[in-house]
Amino acid sequence: MTTIIPSLSISQIRAMSTTAIGALNQEDVEAMTTAQVGALSGAQVAALASDVTFLDEDQLKSISTSGIKGLTTTQIAAIDAGNIDAFTTKQVAALSAAQVGALTDTQFAALTGDQIGAMTAAQVATFSATDIGNLQAGEVGKISAKAIGSLSSAALQALTTAQIGELSTAQIAALKPAQIEALTAAQIGDFTAAQIGGLTATQTKVLSTAQIAELDATQIAGISTKAMAGFTAGQITGMTTTQTAALTGPQVAAMTAVQVAGLEAADITGMADSVFTSISAKGISGLSTTAVAAITTSQLAGLGTTQLAGLKTPQIQALTTTQSNALTPAQMSAMTSVQIGSFNDANIATMSNTQIAAITPKAISGLQTTAIAALTDPQLAALTPAQITAMKPAQIGALTTTQIGKLTDAQVGALTAVQTKDMSVAQVQAINVLQIDSLSTKAISGFSASHIAGMSTTQTQAFTEAQIAVLSATQVGALEAGDVDGFSAGQIGAISVKAIGSLVDPAIAALDEPQIDALSTGQIAALKPTQVAALTTTQIPFLSDAQVGAFTANQVKSLTNGQLAAMSTTQIASISPKAFAGFSAAQISALSPTQTAALTNTQLGALTAVQAAGIQADDIDGFSTAQVAAISTKAVSGLTAAAIGSLNDTQVAALLEAQVAALKADQIAELAVSAIADMNNSQMSVLKSTQIAAFTNLQVAELTASQIGAMGAKAVSGFTAGHIAAMTDTQLAGLSEAQVASFTSGQVAALTAADIALFTPEEVGSISAKAISTLDPAIITALSTAQLVELQPAQIAAMSGAQIAAFNPTNIGLLTNDQIGAITASQIKSLTSPQIQALTNSQVGAISVKAIPGLEVGQIDTFNTNVAGFTAQQFAAFTAPQVGALMADDLPLITPAELAAISPKAMSGMTGTVIQALDANQIDALTPAQIAGLSGTQFTSFTTTQLDSFDDNQIAAITAAQLTAASTTQTGSLDAAQIAKISAKAIAGLTSAQIANWDSTQTAALTQTQLATLTSDQVSGLDAADIDGLSPAQVGSISRKAISGLTGAAIGSLDQLQIQGLADDRVAALTTTQITSLTATQIGYFTPAQAGAFTASQIGSMNTAQIQALTAGQVSSLSKAAVAALTVTQIQDMSADQIAAFTPTQTAALTGLQIDAMEDGDLQRFDILDIAALSTSGISGLSANDISTVLSDAQLQAFTGKQINAMSDVQVDAIIAAYQGI
Repeated sequence: MTTIIPSLSISQIRAMSTTAIGALNQEDVEAMTTAQVGALSGAQVAALASDVTFLDEDQLKSISTSGIKGLTTTQIAAIDAGNIDAFTTKQVAALSAAQVGALTDTQFAALTGDQIGAMTAAQVATFSATDIGNLQAGEVGKISAKAIGSLSSAALQALTTAQIGELSTAQIAALKPAQIEALTAAQIGDFTAAQIGGLTATQTKVLSTAQIAELDATQIAGISTKAMAGFTAGQITGMTTTQTAALTGPQVAAMTAVQVAGLEAADITGMADSVFTSISAKGISGLSTTAVAAITTSQLAGLGTTQLAGLKTPQIQALTTTQSNALTPAQMSAMTSVQIGSFNDANIATMSNTQIAAITPKAISGLQTTAIAALTDPQLAALTPAQITAMKPAQIGALTTTQIGKLTDAQVGALTAVQTKDMSVAQVQAINVLQIDSLSTKAISGFSASHIAGMSTTQTQAFTEAQIAVLSATQVGALEAGDVDGFSAGQIGAISVKAIGSLVDPAIAALDEPQIDALSTGQIAALKPTQVAALTTTQIPFLSDAQVGAFTANQVKSLTNGQLAAMSTTQIASISPKAFAGFSAAQISALSPTQTAALTNTQLGALTAVQAAGIQADDIDGFSTAQVAAISTKAVSGLTAAAIGSLNDTQVAALLEAQVAALKADQIAELAVSAIADMNNSQMSVLKSTQIAAFTNLQVAELTASQIGAMGAKAVSGFTAGHIAAMTDTQLAGLSEAQVASFTSGQVAALTAADIALFTPEEVGSISAKAISTLDPAIITALSTAQLVELQPAQIAAMSGAQIAAFNPTNIGLLTNDQIGAITASQIKSLTSPQIQALTNSQVGAISVKAIPGLEVGQIDTFNTNVAGFTAQQFAAFTAPQVGALMADDLPLITPAELAAISPKAMSGMTGTVIQALDANQIDALTPAQIAGLSGTQFTSFTTTQLDSFDDNQIAAITAAQLTAASTTQTGSLDAAQIAKISAKAIAGLTSAQIANWDSTQTAALTQTQLATLTSDQVSGLDAADIDGLSPAQVGSISRKAISGLTGAAIGSLDQLQIQGLADDRVAALTTTQITSLTATQIGYFTPAQAGAFTASQIGSMNTAQIQALTAGQVSSLSKAAVAALTVTQIQDMSADQIAAFTPTQTAALTGLQIDAMEDGDLQRFDILDIAALSTSGISGLSANDISTVLSDAQLQAFTGKQINAMSDVQVDAIIAAYQGI
């Protein structure tokens, strides 16, 4: 029968099960189209089993890659070898490693080159040695570079020479190191030069000695430069000389220092010069010392400077003298200091002069000191100045004294300061005179003191002036007297200013006249004091006036008496003012009168007080008046008493005012009385108080009124109490107002009443405030009217209490308001009663505000009608005790504005009598702050008439403490408008009795803010009438805490709007007593939201009428706690409509007792949601009858599993019976 397979669609083929596929027979398989075969899945192909052998080449070629993956290894092995080549490269690539491994030898041999090339690394990894043997040489060459790296070692070792010959360079490069290691030495030997060129550095690194040994010269030369990098030093060492001789220049150039280290001496000698010279600078550093010694001179000559720079110390040291002699000047010039330093002495000793001269200055610093000491004369002469300069100090120090003497002028001139600094003394001594002249000034500066000291006089005297000019202080200090003695005047003059101070004293003392004459003023000024002191008395006259004029103060200070005596008057006169300051008093004293007479005015002007002490009396005798006048003011004070005493009248007259002012007290005392009397007014005018204080009473007695009048006001304060007492009336009367003003406390205290009487009123008024406080109170009493009036406010303020009390009450009224205003708080306490009563109203008003607090309570009592003089500002300064001293009869004299000025703090001192005496205008003037400051006791003093006149601001100022203290009569007198203005804080002070005393009109005036502050105790004062007068908003403003204070009568009077105005928290705050006071009608007034605020205790306290008055809306708003609190009786009192109003949330709160108390009709009003919401406790309240008879089918079906599980057995039986009836 013909098969129907070909007629099946692709979809139908794909839909066939593996069982159906497995049931196909040969006819069916062979009849399948290529499209049908291509549609088979991997599972379907596997289901063909052995029938796969019935597929022809076209059918096999059409199998999809997923189908190919489904072939089992058994199916693979069963495919005819002749059909293997039918597989496409894509199909082959899809084969798994296991499938490839299942191919038979015959099948493997049938694979084409393209199929081999399509295989992956995983497939190639399955190739066995046998598989390799079955491949044609060309097919091996088809293995991809990616895949060949997976060939096993056994497979690689099976490669024949022909197969290896087919490997491409890409395949060679793709081999892994382990694969290279697996190749036999013979196989490596079969590699062509091109294949060898394909090796990588990673591969060459693993080549064994045996493998490398198989490489011929051509193969060695074929290794790429990159691959060369893989060779190890050991591999290089293992190469034969023939192989290393085959290395090319680029290969050697690519070798690293490590690789080069593998080259042996024979390898080096076997290399062509062109190859060896290709070695890199880094590479050459790897040569062993043995290899270095094997370098031929021609190879060495071919090395570039860069390559030579790569040689290291051991390599340089390995060079033979023949090799080092072969180095060209250019190569020598390329060497570093380290390399030059690596040459041993023998190498250096055999080098030519040209080679030595070719070493760079930078490199010469590396030359060993032993080599330097061994330099031959020609080599030494070959050193350039630049090389000399570049040498290190130690290298210069290595030169022998013989070599030092053979240095050329140019070489000596190239020495630096750093080098000369480290030269030995012997080397310095070896420098000849001609070489000294060649030394640079910088080199000279490098010599140490030891060097200079070690030089011969011939050497030091050979110094040029330029060289001497750079000598440091230390160097100059090393010169001996013998050295300096041979210096020319030019050399002496060349010594620098900085250095000359270091010349030793013997050298200074040895200078002859031409040498001293050569010293500049700068050099003179730079000499140290000890050097100046070293000058002999013979040398002193050699100094010119200009040189003496260059002396410094320190130098002058060092001059001995002998040197001073040797100085001429012109030299003395040449000393500068600054230098003159160096003279000590002893030196001044040592000068002869002739010399002091030569002192210039400028010098005398520079004298100090200490120096002036050295001027003797006979010196003063020789001074002209101009010289006396030239003495500085500071110096004048230093003159001795004897010198001052020797001044004649003409000289005293010549004294300048500044000099007079500079005289000390003891000097003043030395002046004769006649001299004092002869002093002119200008001189008197500059006297200081301390100088005047030095006058004796006799001297004061001789002073004329004109002289005293010429004295400065401050100076007059110098007169002692004894002087004042000794003064005549004429002298006292002659004092000016300014002078009297300068009198000290001690001077004023010395005055008598008779003395004061000599003073003008203006002079009395000029006495300082501090001084006037010392006057005896009796003198105050004796002051004339004119003098009293001239007293200044400051003087009044400075007086003591005793002085204030000393004022005559009769004259007190003469004091001006300014004088009264100066009285202080401490002074005012001293005013006597007669003085206070003598004060005018204007004077009372003039008392300073600061003084007011000083008034004693007793003094307040002594004021009479002059109380009217106090101002508002003064009353503002009154203290509480002072206000307490005011009497009722004082009130008419105090204006409302003045009363209002009294501070709240002071008002606390006002007595109740005075408060009750306040008239309407004064009450009206009281400020809110004053009222607020009154104590409760003071507040009780107000009459109802006074309180009635309080305005809004005054009422608002009343405090809680005041209201608490107030009587019910006082609070009862307040009208509605006043009550509304009482502050919320003050309302808290009201007692329940005061509130109860108010009528409904007064309580109705309470604001919501006020009501909100009432306590429960205060609220208890509100009666039913009061409540009736309150608005809903007012009632609603009573706080949660306070509302519990309402009485039952007050609660019972609440109307609907008042009740509905209560916030939920107020409702919840009602006590159970208050709840029971509500009528059933009032219960109905509560909104559902308010009903939701009822607490459990409130609900529990309600009676039957109240419960039954609850609306459905109220019931549905009750909280769960309130519902749970309903008693059995209350439940029974509730109507079915009320029960029906319960929400599921509420029914969930019902207890079993509550449910049990419900009537049948109540239960039947529960909807299914209510039933489902019942708690297990609520369920327990249902009887078996309720379940089986009362509840409806819908209610029964609403029971939840949890509820049924909670039921008792009886309840369960009842529910089963009920269900059976449904």
